[in-house]
Amino acid sequence: MSNRIVLFKLLIPLSILLTLIFPLSSVALAVDVNAPAAPETPLDTDDLDTDFGGFGNGGIVSLPEMDAEAFALQSDEKIVVVGENAGQIVVARFLQDGSPDSDFGEAGIRTIQVTGDHPCEYRGKKEFSRCGITIQPDGKIVVVGDIETAGKENFLVMRLTENGGLDPTFGFVQTDFKGNRDHANDVAIQLVDGEVKIVVTGTASDDDLFDDDNYFATARYNLDGSLDTSFKGTGKVTTRVGEAGVFGESAWNYARDLVIQPDNKIVVAGQATETVVNSNLEFGVVRYLESGELDDTFSGNGIRVFGFGGTDDARGISLLPDGKLAVVGQAGSSSKLAAALLNADGSSDDDFNGNGKFDRDHSSSGDESLMAVASQPDGKFVAVGYAGDKLVLMRVKPDGNLDTSFVNGGILDSHDGFGLDLIIQPDGKFLVLLGDSMMRLNPN
Repeated sequence: MSNRIVLFKLLIPLSILLTLIFPLSSVALAVDVNAPAAPETPLDTDDLDTDFGGFGNGGIVSLPEMDAEAFALQSDEKIVVVGENAGQIVVARFLQDGSPDSDFGEAGIRTIQVTGDHPCEYRGKKEFSRCGITIQPDGKIVVVGDIETAGKENFLVMRLTENGGLDPTFGFVQTDFKGNRDHANDVAIQLVDGEVKIVVTGTASDDDLFDDDNYFATARYNLDGSLDTSFKGTGKVTTRVGEAGVFGESAWNYARDLVIQPDNKIVVAGQATETVVNSNLEFGVVRYLESGELDDTFSGNGIRVFGFGGTDDARGISLLPDGKLAVVGQAGSSSKLAAALLNADGSSDDDFNGNGKFDRDHSSSGDESLMAVASQPDGKFVAVGYAGDKLVLMRVKPDGNLDTSFVNGGILDSHDGFGLDLIIQPDGKFLVLLGDSMMRLNPN
């Protein structure tokens, strides 16, 4: 998980090339968000939940051999982690005390062999992809990634029973969008007219002779694994969020995360090319109606593309209690931590840092990004990521300022590792997923 440098295709959009040569300055920022980083404060036992991880690790649990990608919390508060190892998808389940769940798979681990070298990587590139996981209301576990067929990659969707076996009522589902390379990054459960549906989002590319464009790709499945044809007529939809470059460069559109609103609208966030003339890579957010059509009450056409002045990338999205959307990721050629707050109609919330967004250069020692975000009932949101080789966990108030009641003045940055995913438990504790471990932190 340490390889976070963006890999460019041979044809690089002109504005991106210029950005690499002449880095752009960022937009105006709130003072306390962008102040020099506070000195690192070591984690102490007041921060870590020392009841978690009964191996003497004091709140930190080592994972089995795998590159962890995402995790989910069951209704009984067991923790299910998905990752990859040697071309296999690995799913592991843990009890609330951090010990392996012996009732799941073999000693708490289930390994699934799939066709292809990297089922959790799009074109073998970690910066574009991951595997996703969610839990159905009946306790079954849905995992997504990709599977290789005849030299192409398709969406892979599979379901495990509560004890970790492959569910024979679902199958090993693969979905092709445009005949080239597709990868599923995230999955969520949606209730439609009383029926449970599985919504999956990711990236699809077309099969152009000279170059291929990427699209946000979303599919909805019935509980038997078939495509739900009440969604866009075919069960799947692709959206070209950004346009190709003025000189014919590919349109880069990578959907990474999704959230289902209470009104059943589906919001997807990722990376998108800005316009045909100015082909910067920026945050892209798309909202669909329950039917799969673009929601024109969101930013006029269902699509919002915005940036921070460079090569930007949205990695996570969360719905706040008031209907606003928190979007986090990476900003600029220098890879800063980035967050934005959108109103329900897709416009920027100007009460958030004055312009609806902030970026923060937190480390002088390497790449930085926020990777996941979760909202709290009080309207604050918590984001996890990395700065250099350090885990970053920050809590942000609705006005865009760091929450100084949180550890170390609003941002925890003293533990080695890459923060990849985040869950806020019902008791307010924070579960944080790293590449080879997970930790649980007390509420403040």
